[in-house]
Amino acid sequence: MSIKGIIFDVDGVICDSEKLHREAWRQILATRNIFLTDDHSGVGRSDKAFLEELQAKGTMSKDLDTRQIQDEKLNVLVELAKKKAELFPETKEVLAHFKNDYLLSVASNSDRKFVLTLLENTDILQYFKTVLAINDIKHPKPAPDIYLLAAERMGLKPQECIVIEDSTVGIESAKNAAMKCIAVAHTLPKERLKKADILIDKISAKKIEQFIKEQS
Repeated sequence: MSIKGIIFDVDGVICDSEKLHREAWRQILATRNIFLTDDHSGVGRSDKAFLEELQAKGTMSKDLDTRQIQDEKLNVLVELAKKKAELFPETKEVLAHFKNDYLLSVASNSDRKFVLTLLENTDILQYFKTVLAINDIKHPKPAPDIYLLAAERMGLKPQECIVIEDSTVGIESAKNAAMKCIAVAHTLPKERLKKADILIDKISAKKIEQFIKEQS
């Protein structure tokens, strides 16, 4: 079955924004005397799942209000995005290369307000037919919901879509949706991304196109 749609994760794939998440977490958790030793432990995951794991591990007290922490973190994150939103090199070239021949969508585990701030401040919102965030689904990645919804909004079957991800959680979500997945090693070590169908060092129109041709 030929590929007709490309679904992009945002953080760590098209926008160099995982560092903004880490900075926001450091700021918010430090006010509660919580200091993380692994800056990448929340990569790709929903904020709720990340905080619940910190509580389960005993890193954070179960008495703390996780909803309030999420709200505070989002406010910090949006302000960081307004000032520091950056694309990875070649991102605009990739989007421009594929926009006429494929439907392009975004599917992110981040909040819609933050995602839209990133896309608007980097001037790439116009490339996407559909923009989905964690607010749009009940079960975040690694559940397949957001990728299945993206395919539905594009009017495509899951098998007609490929996903571009940078996290283990995102790769699992794509595979659970029965979609082929390209992993980009922008954020995590390559050995943590081996479950993807193909691994590339950075986002690249040439490598993505080559993979699509191999699937068609």
